[in-house]
Order: sequence, then C-alpha cells, then structure tokens
Amino acid sequence: MKITVLVENNTSNPNCEAKHGLSLHIETTHHSILFDFGPDGSTLLKNADVLGVDLSNVDTAFLSHGHMDHGGGLNTFLEGNTNSMIYARPDAFSSHIIKVFEKDYAVGVEPSLTNHPQIVLTKSSQIIDEELQVFSSPCGNVLKPMFNNTLYAEKNGVMVEDDFSHEQSLLITEGETTVLVGGCAHGGIVNLLNRAEKLLGRPVDYVVSGFHLYDPPTKKTEPESRIDELAGELSKHSTGYFTCHCTGETAFNRLHSLLGEQIGTLSTGDVIEL
Repeated sequence: MKITVLVENNTSNPNCEAKHGLSLHIETTHHSILFDFGPDGSTLLKNADVLGVDLSNVDTAFLSHGHMDHGGGLNTFLEGNTNSMIYARPDAFSSHIIKVFEKDYAVGVEPSLTNHPQIVLTKSSQIIDEELQVFSSPCGNVLKPMFNNTLYAEKNGVMVEDDFSHEQSLLITEGETTVLVGGCAHGGIVNLLNRAEKLLGRPVDYVVSGFHLYDPPTKKTEPESRIDELAGELSKHSTGYFTCHCTGETAFNRLHSLLGEQIGTLSTGDVIEL
C-alpha cells in the first residue's frame, strides 16, 4: 500500500504547495483511492501533478467529513474525473460553522454536491469490497478533541453543537495489513481506533489521520496533561501512527517524546509504503 500526501498544512517538497487541509492518494492492489480533497482545487491539481498522481485514474474516493479544508477541492476533482464514486456521510453537505470570538464562519462543503450522481451516501458502517470499509462517528467518549466545542452543524434547520455524524473513517485491508485512515478524528482517535478493532476483531496495523489537538483560529494546543493521557491510551495498542494536519507541531512533539518511533508525522509530498 502506497500513500502519497497531496495536501497537508506543511510540505517536505519545495515544489508543492502547503495548505491547511488534507488530501491523500492511496494505491492498493485493487484501487487508486483519493481520501479527502484539500481546501481548494488548484492546490490539489498542482501537487498531484508535481507528485505524479493522475487524479483521472482514481476509481474510489472518500470525503472524511463536511469541512471545507477536506472537501474544498471536491468539485474540481469531479470536473476531471467522471468515473470515481465518492463516498460521503449523508450530513456531510449540511451547513457547518465555526464560532471564533463570538463570530460565525462557514466551514462547510458545497451543499449542492449531495445530489451529484457520483456521490454515494454511506451508512454508519458499510463494507464496500474486500479491501475497503467505512464507519462513522460518534463511536465513544474517550478524549474527544476539546476544540470540537467551537464547531456547529445544521440539524433540522437549526445550528447545534456538532456531533460529527457527518464524519467517517476508512479501513483499508491489503493482505495481512490493515490501515485506519481518518481526516481530523473529531470523534476522538482512541474511539475510532477502538471501533475499528471491534469491527475487525483484531488490531489495526497503522493509523494515518489528523488528531485535532490544535485550534488554528486561536492558535491553541490541548493541555499537555490531555496529550499525555492520549499517549497513554495510544500506547496500549500495537499500532503504528502517522499523524498530520490538525494535530499541530506542539502536540506531535509531545506525543513523539512519549511514544517514540511508534508515531511519525506526514507533510505534503511525503510518500510512505505500508
């Protein structure tokens, strides 16, 4: 399994553009997968070209959740790829906002895309084929990100605190290896990992996901005590972790000091083989 980071907050490749967001290209035995689309189409297209990824050959795509830093490039992807199905949660195209210093800012994905013929709305747990399975949040209450409390979603015409039912994670199994792929893990990375292992009936080999421990509008990181607690929970698993995007540098450095080589970080342009 080969994972190429097309869009992430930082870049290890000077020819690529870093943007706050996430997009991963994943090659498996049977699939060319795009997981998330970054904040805009131009960054997605530019970096894919630099990194030699032909987006027109993608056969399966996933939207992790309904925030623009993950779905802003979706429409551009659809313009260049008329064959791939895009799997998303039913609420992913509802209105979403973030409250910053008592002001509301829209952070949602283009709502009209919910009716696009290539969009497939997923169930709370759904097996797509022998390699791919998705499941949604919420699925537990262990160490959910504290910065979730600034995020709201429209339910029945009313903006309410987001329960992240529009978030989904992807399980990819290739041979003996299973990888859990997430966007921001708003549902809490420990909860997502526990849910994945319950579905599989065995440990997850690797996790690739943001952990949402950093809040860009306020430039705040979760308290060190919570990060230490998270490291303790993650260390209970034999899983290898690759984190990115909304984890933040301070939180990653603390996690790495506690977990060592069990955790690594990813930037735009990075390629890993699992």
